[in-house]
Amino acid sequence: MSATHRKRQVFWPHRRRPHPVLRGFRWTGSPAARHAYAKLHGVIAWLIRYGQDTREVPQRLDPDCEAHTLLALADGLTVRVLAGHQSPATALAILQRHIDHLLENASDRG
Repeated sequence: MSATHRKRQVFWPHRRRPHPVLRGFRWTGSPAARHAYAKLHGVIAWLIRYGQDTREVPQRLDPDCEAHTLLALADGLTVRVLAGHQSPATALAILQRHIDHLLENASDRG
């Protein structure tokens, strides 16, 4: 990533510094970030399993896969908002639609 980053840096138009979104990629490789991400994934997967136990989430869904999908969606939306390609409100609405989709008709899809 660092070689590619140096070759293809995205700069602010009025400064010669990398875009803050790209600077954030350096932090995500740290052990602390990986640990925090793994814990967040675990909490989301646990919440989905709990939702399956209470019949709020369909039984056929894989909690780990859904947790990865939800985190990937949130990460992608965050990058789009930080880069100015999407408003926070729009990103939140997309994320909410995905969560609503997980919860709808759970008893019918069991």
